[in-house]
Parts: sequence; structure tokens; C-alpha cells
Amino acid sequence: MALELKKAFGVLDGRNIYGLRAGIFIASAAQALLPVGLIFYIARNANPMGDGMEWVAVVPALFLAGLSAAPGLILSAINRLLIPGALWAVAGAILNLAFYTEVASELAHPR
Repeated sequence: MALELKKAFGVLDGRNIYGLRAGIFIASAAQALLPVGLIFYIARNANPMGDGMEWVAVVPALFLAGLSAAPGLILSAINRLLIPGALWAVAGAILNLAFYTEVASELAHPR
């Protein structure tokens, strides 16, 4: 039974794919740094005479960063289950792209 379980997880391991661990780490680290860029973007593009509601977008950005970046960083750091880690990093990148596109469209005002 234990041998079969090891064999099943061996397929998901992905340690034999060259560069996968580094790719997952880079993608997850970039997703973790996206809220910092959002803070600078909001500070640059917010209406100085507005009510400051633009800053509300930072909270879901931090939530998305934790949800999408943490599993990829952990799985790449321990060098286990790299295939699910790669899928998680890609799914997180798609979610972050959708979120940041919406934030950018909300803050884009004609000049």
C-alpha cells in the first residue's frame, strides 16, 4: 500500500523536469510582490481630492497574493509536488491578471 502511494506521488513530483522548480519560484515570488506594485500604482493614480476608496483594493490584493503565491513558494522550497505547484502558480497568475486589469481599468481616468 505504501509503495503504491509513493508511486502515485512520484508522478506529481516533477523533480525530473529541468527548470520547473526555479520557474515556480520566480512566478510565485513575482505574484507575492504584486501588491507592492499596486500600492505604488494607487499612490500615483489616485485622485488627491477623492475619498481614498482606491486603497480598498489593497486588501483583496494581499489576499490573492497569499492565496496564489504561498503554495507555490512552499512547494518549490521543499522541492516536492512541483507539478501541482506549477498549476497553482499558473492559476494564481490568471487570477492576478484579471484582478489587476480590473483595478487598472477602475483607476484609469481621462486626462
